[in-house]
Amino acid sequence: MTASAAKRRSTAAISEATFLNGDRGASNSSIPRPCWLSQSLSPTALAISTATNNLAALILKTGVYLFIILGEISMKLAHILASIALVTIVVVNPVALAQEPPKLKVTPLQKEPLTGQSDKEVISLIVEWPPGSGTGLHTHPGDEYTTVLEGEVIGRKEGSEAKTYTAGQSYHNEPGVVHEANNKGSVPAKTFNVFVVEKGKPVTEPVKR
Repeated sequence: MTASAAKRRSTAAISEATFLNGDRGASNSSIPRPCWLSQSLSPTALAISTATNNLAALILKTGVYLFIILGEISMKLAHILASIALVTIVVVNPVALAQEPPKLKVTPLQKEPLTGQSDKEVISLIVEWPPGSGTGLHTHPGDEYTTVLEGEVIGRKEGSEAKTYTAGQSYHNEPGVVHEANNKGSVPAKTFNVFVVEKGKPVTEPVKR
């Protein structure tokens, strides 16, 4: 090994020792010490780290508050929308909360002119009354004669008390009298109805009050 090569190798060893161990009296004092060997952060680095941690904590806390606030807003909005939907159902479709009463089943039997009176006709039919069904207030342009075949029917003329008619009983409603009939029992009812009415007119005329 030549003298110049030995000198270069010695200089490299000294530089490496100085780089790893810091400046401890070595001749090359300008070589910096690596930060990963530092025992503590510099004041500037410590200040930056503290500020970063504080900012992260603030962002986290703000995110939690926003999450809570948005959750409360969402719950209130859901309640408001549910109330609006309920009001819409009640206003637009009131039968959604009140079941429509069952309807009568009418079976026509006969329709003939009244002998000697060409302006009148006789109509007979069978009416089946499900529980809870009724006619509502109405009139007839002639006489109505009704006989209860099964169950019971409650009839009421306007201005009079209601009467209950059971199987085998009959009742009569005069022309133009406002009246109604209902089946308020728990079993179906059936009646045989005969009308002597003016020819060409509706047998029943609803009455609104």
